[in-house]
Formats: sequence, structure tokens, C-alpha cells
Amino acid sequence: MHDRPTKPSFLGLRVLDDFPLTALVPFIDWSPLFHAWQLKGTYPRIFEDSIFGPRAIEVFQDAWGLLESIVADRSLHARAVYGFWPANSVGDDIQLFADDSRTTVIATLHTLRQQTRKADGEFNYALADFIAPVSSGIRDYIGAFAVTAGIGVDELCAKFESNTTTTIRLWRKRWPIVWRKHSQSVAQTDSRRVELWPRGEPFS
Repeated sequence: MHDRPTKPSFLGLRVLDDFPLTALVPFIDWSPLFHAWQLKGTYPRIFEDSIFGPRAIEVFQDAWGLLESIVADRSLHARAVYGFWPANSVGDDIQLFADDSRTTVIATLHTLRQQTRKADGEFNYALADFIAPVSSGIRDYIGAFAVTAGIGVDELCAKFESNTTTTIRLWRKRWPIVWRKHSQSVAQTDSRRVELWPRGEPFS
């Protein structure tokens, strides 16, 4: 445990433009696809199920073919922005500063304290509790990111508007959710932790 917060490897905003879809594919959780078909089980163990296995394999092969087409045709595009800023808390708020001089506040994040009634001695936390108070004099930092893999989804849906197969209809509903979830996973891999945050410092 560090006595003082570790400074990130950079401050400010960076952009990942047109992130390759091939890098996202290994992070897909296929289980929701089978659940949409009311096939009980988790990927990949569901393939071994004596009842649901054969149908699950058929659904997976159909969906994988569509996935290959989307990746090859670059029908969707993924993009992300991420950054780190000097930050300190003031009560339940978090102030973000323009630079490490901490003279200019560029944003204030109003965090909500937990509202659940708890037992005596238990604490209702707010996110601001995890950032050093400005009155402490400790130079703390905060990170944030936003991701999308839905660029082009309207055109993709229009392309398949006349296609009535169940797999197409399910992919239209699930695809943006899957990409968003696993773009986030990619941003938190070990390689990114080393690149963005000094080794040994928790990235959470």
C-alpha cells in the first residue's frame, strides 16, 4: 500500500480511434446469446450438454458466421476516449483540475452517498470518499473513460431489415451491448494497466 497516490503516466485526454474489432472478439461473452434462445448453460460448457448442446452449436455457428461478416466488412467501428486528471474531494464532490498546479477547477463530480439503511458502525460510502480531500494537501488523481462500438449500427440494422432469421434479430439487439461491455474489458487488460498506470498501483 502506497502512503501517497501514484501519479499516472500522463495527464489529460487520449483517443483510441477506430479500435480494431478483431481485438475485441476474444472478449465476447457468448452466454447471453444462448439465453436469448432459452438454452440453459454457459459458454463453452453448454456445447457438452446432452439436451441443449446440439442446438447451442447450431446457434453459435450461425452467429459466428454473422460476426465474421461484420468484422470483415467493417460494418461497425469501435472508439474510446480515456484520461487522467489531478483531483481532490470536497465533501461528497470531486474536483478535477486542469493540471498539477491545481489552481483551475475544470469540472466538479457530484457523487451520491449510499442511501441504504445500514447497521450501527457501518458507513454509507460515496465515490468522493476514495479521493483525498483537498484539505489534506495530498495530490490525488482520477481516471475516466467512455467507449462505443455502435458506430455504424443503424446502417447495419437497415441492411438486415428485411432478413427475418432469428439470429439476425437477436444480433441486432445484443451486438451494441456486447461490444460496449467488452471494449471496457479490453481497456482494463494488464497491458493497458502497465501503459497507463505505474506498475504496482491498483487500477480500479
